[in-house]
Amino acid sequence: MVTLDPITGRASDIPLGERVDGRDKVTGAALFAADVRRPGMLVGKVLRSPLPHARILRIDTSAAQSMAGVRAVLTGADFPAGARFGRNTRDMPGLARDKVRFAGEKVAAVAADSAEIAERALSSIEVEYEALDAVYDPVEAMRPGAPLVHDPDEVRAWATGGQVVPDYPNGASAPAHGASVHEVQAALAAAARVFEHTFRTPIQHQAYIEPHTCLVEVDEHDVAHIWASNKAPLLLTRYLQEGLGLGRDRLAVHMLPVGGDFGGKGSFMDIPIAYLLARTSGRPVKMTMTYAEEMIAGNPRHASSIHVRSGVDATGRLVARWVTGVFNTGAYAAFKPAGDSTLPGFWRGAIGAYDVAVQRDECHMVYTNTVPAGHMRSPGETQAAFALECHTDLIARELGMSPVAFRLMNGARAPRLADDGRSPATSTPLAVQAVLDAAARAIDLDGPRPPDTGRGVALVEFSTLPERFSAILSARPDGRIHLQTPIIDNGAGQMTVFRQLLAEELHIPTDQVTVEQSIDNLEIDRGLSGSRTSRLVGKLLIELATRVRARLAELLGAEFGIAAAQVSAVPGGFRLPDGRFLALGEVAAMCAEPISEKLLFDPPPTERCAVFLAQAAEVHVDRQTGEVKPTRLVSVHERGRVLQPMLFQAQIDGAAAQGLGYALMESLEIEHGQVRNANLHEYKIPTAMDLPPLQTVLLPADASLGITPIGEGANVGVPPAIVNAVVDATGVPVFELPLRPEALAGIPQRGPG
Repeated sequence: MVTLDPITGRASDIPLGERVDGRDKVTGAALFAADVRRPGMLVGKVLRSPLPHARILRIDTSAAQSMAGVRAVLTGADFPAGARFGRNTRDMPGLARDKVRFAGEKVAAVAADSAEIAERALSSIEVEYEALDAVYDPVEAMRPGAPLVHDPDEVRAWATGGQVVPDYPNGASAPAHGASVHEVQAALAAAARVFEHTFRTPIQHQAYIEPHTCLVEVDEHDVAHIWASNKAPLLLTRYLQEGLGLGRDRLAVHMLPVGGDFGGKGSFMDIPIAYLLARTSGRPVKMTMTYAEEMIAGNPRHASSIHVRSGVDATGRLVARWVTGVFNTGAYAAFKPAGDSTLPGFWRGAIGAYDVAVQRDECHMVYTNTVPAGHMRSPGETQAAFALECHTDLIARELGMSPVAFRLMNGARAPRLADDGRSPATSTPLAVQAVLDAAARAIDLDGPRPPDTGRGVALVEFSTLPERFSAILSARPDGRIHLQTPIIDNGAGQMTVFRQLLAEELHIPTDQVTVEQSIDNLEIDRGLSGSRTSRLVGKLLIELATRVRARLAELLGAEFGIAAAQVSAVPGGFRLPDGRFLALGEVAAMCAEPISEKLLFDPPPTERCAVFLAQAAEVHVDRQTGEVKPTRLVSVHERGRVLQPMLFQAQIDGAAAQGLGYALMESLEIEHGQVRNANLHEYKIPTAMDLPPLQTVLLPADASLGITPIGEGANVGVPPAIVNAVVDATGVPVFELPLRPEALAGIPQRGPG
């Protein structure tokens, strides 16, 4: 097929080819972690604490150990002394030892011949607890005298280099950015008007189709073979090395597709337990979490309380802002993605797409006796953007300005860097205006509307952060170009994109490029995350292709007795000084063995890539019941190069659904430390019937931006756009998600807008 390049609009003679993993997935041939079977495989299960905070006085596993069909039983005492796990802060034990800190914490584990035997064994284990006072709300947990989830001295001992452990109770980390307290207080005091509001967001589960699953088999050479629903295999090897002392020579990670992720599949979860059960039993052990276990002990999105104070001058221009985010980290901080043990998106969301002369942002991560939180699509920014964009609308209303006009007055003006990190790219104010104008037009923001109908907008700047990636590229004697990558495919089509990029760079058919997923001979890779994989791995692949092509030119020069400089690299192959053309595959076939290049790509700070987007919503509010029914959603995106238009659009549509769920229905309900809706019947997520018509507007492609992100930012503006539309319809401010019908029921009629 011939496609149009989305940047140039010209026809390309490089066909996209079918999706690499498409055929296996649609026919059911693809193997996910739960599909893998090994000879003699046992079933692993864990016993979980019924109490949110308690001292463990006694564990009696004797009945379970003597039960027929039970092959291994573990408690915390079976882990190495001091063994703890974590992405940055290593504060989580494999199994609780002296205390449990949330209802659902793992206390004991068994491996048995069947799931039924394993469940009977768990029910026979006796655990004696001494209940302790618990705390569930992070704001309450910070107060003097609050029950301590962890000993503060231990928290400081676990702290990583960037972690700022505060002095108040239950603080895990509390870094601050921007102006000092004195500076921001002075700027607010000098402002013509000051506005402040506090917003609260819930715990949200990622609701992926595939629950966490792992299978571990220890072979005769003491090598642990791991099959798991894990998106970051090299991070996984680090968890096991730091927590259990396992070197890379004792780990073999077999890479599998992941059945949904949204940030939730980068942890260690049950893998250390499965490893010890396999070692103890001498047989492979598989562990699969039920969805009830996912809800009470996964690693969901953090709940938050975010306080925003903004000062404006007499014209309405922002002159000062102070954003304080208090996040419920749950019982452990082990799943935090950032080096300072917070959420990297908070800083983006707290700043927003605005220029503010004096600004201070504080991110407080606070321990509570609830499910440990991890990260979910745009971690931290989703919470902060909800607060900031709803706060922005409320300011505009108080000032008597339109929400678009206020945003345009205060939109970011600093020029950005282009893809080369040096020359200026598209002027930022133009992008802010373009996305806002397009969103307002598409939703008819100021036009007439039926009674009880409101329209709202939200403005977002989404940016990626540089991270390290690695790969090996080979030209093989069979004429093929072979890529070895440690990147997992979570359904977004990464392998297809990688093959496309290499085919385009070398100007060869896509079916001449093969892709293998493996961590062999690779040491460092950030793994799939941050909406930056296609961009940064793409640059890595282009550099590898350049190196392999240079090696082939040297080979060709040696073959014909000429200098490599006399061999010209041309699309699809090489040209000799006498005019002869040799296809790349022909030259690769001259190799006695593969010509390979390995590269660790460590991008500079200038590799940060930012785009602006605006989202708009129209809703109808039933004033008797309080039901909010979205009737339209619009998503407007600044973009660089779009590699696969269908996959690009799928990210936007999926994000709209996820944002709608966050706004109107999703929340893990915790009462006295217990999750009350630990199933997908009571934990509501949107279905196709809940979605209104979705409209996407793409700005003309800006080639200077290169490959731009789409995977995370597209969900960030949906909740505040919906809430701002509700406020527009009712006149009632909304400060908490999800927006429940009872909060709006019985509001007096306002009439047509």
